Amino acid sequence: MLPTDDLLAEVAADTGLDDYGEPTFREGLERLLWSLEHEAALNEIGEIAADTMIRGHLRNRLRITDWWQRHPELGAETIDRPVLLVGLARSGTTALSHLLGADPRWRSLRQWEANDSVPPPTTATYDTDPRFLAAIEAGDGMAALNPDFKKIHEDPPDAPIECVVLLCQTFVSLLYPTVWHLPSYTEWVLTTDHTPAVDYHRRALQLLQSQHPGRWQLKTPQHGIALDELRAAHPGAAFVVTHRDPAVCTASVASLFDALGGPLTTGINKGDLGREAVHVIGGLADGLVAHARTHGTDAFVHLDYEEMRTDRMGTVRRLYDEVGMELTPEVEAALQAHVDASPQGKHGRHTYDPADYGLDADELDERFAAYRDTFGLG
Repeated sequence: MLPTDDLLAEVAADTGLDDYGEPTFREGLERLLWSLEHEAALNEIGEIAADTMIRGHLRNRLRITDWWQRHPELGAETIDRPVLLVGLARSGTTALSHLLGADPRWRSLRQWEANDSVPPPTTATYDTDPRFLAAIEAGDGMAALNPDFKKIHEDPPDAPIECVVLLCQTFVSLLYPTVWHLPSYTEWVLTTDHTPAVDYHRRALQLLQSQHPGRWQLKTPQHGIALDELRAAHPGAAFVVTHRDPAVCTASVASLFDALGGPLTTGINKGDLGREAVHVIGGLADGLVAHARTHGTDAFVHLDYEEMRTDRMGTVRRLYDEVGMELTPEVEAALQAHVDASPQGKHGRHTYDPADYGLDADELDERFAAYRDTFGLG
């Protein structure tokens, strides 16, 4: 990995821009580069993938900063009552976000605009934007590396993506340790001040909605450790928590780490993956518990994973009522069509054995007792 200053200079020369905005991103970038070099055990493909991803995030940061400088009127953009899905990883947030994305009244974040945000998309050309069409044409690179990955997770180019993609441009993002084993960097992300990252996230949304407005529905489990910062940035936001047994979420996340990182490293210790999964899910769970203890459990809209799995339409009707969004017959038909076209296990069943990752049921029960008690999971 290049030293930080050399990397920043190369990306700046590549774009013709040199202002990265507030320098708060540097600490995260430096910690990420250190972890990649000393902890991730990258193979050749992994080195190329990491370098490509980081450069892409730096390029978009440069372009967003430049666009804001040339369009200060973006500061007047109001993000109206966003709905943020903040449940634990592997608790159904992706399926719920994709379902809401079938309602065109929501403003959803797509991967192509999160990674290539300038110029901002327009309503008239959103579904014909060359960046969107290029994303469709590019196909699914992860599926090429690991054909079974769609059993675990899928983000088609026309579906909503997680906010961690935008947060990568602040280098305070749990996307990186989802792909690579970065224990030092992960610990830092779980404990650092997220205020600058949330501010960048807000500014990116203001830019993206400036010519394609709408009420945002956004999601990433990482938001669970920055709820106070998000509440301050978006006073009218609704926080939606999808509840699933955190022990199950932990085992599923360990399997996700394994599937993503396997093709990119020289070897992964499955026990290390299990311990890292406990640490990540534990940090997310602790964030939700702390917010509930301060603001009350009614600070969230609560949805049950099993209910979503067995009655997605019933769950979404309740959600719409909770967040004050009308569910018209036309929208309900569109959502039902999405449900019919995307049954659980569409690409095959995701199977994993917690024991493979050194996960002990009694230890997990103890670790997540506070979460279960706070939210009445039994």
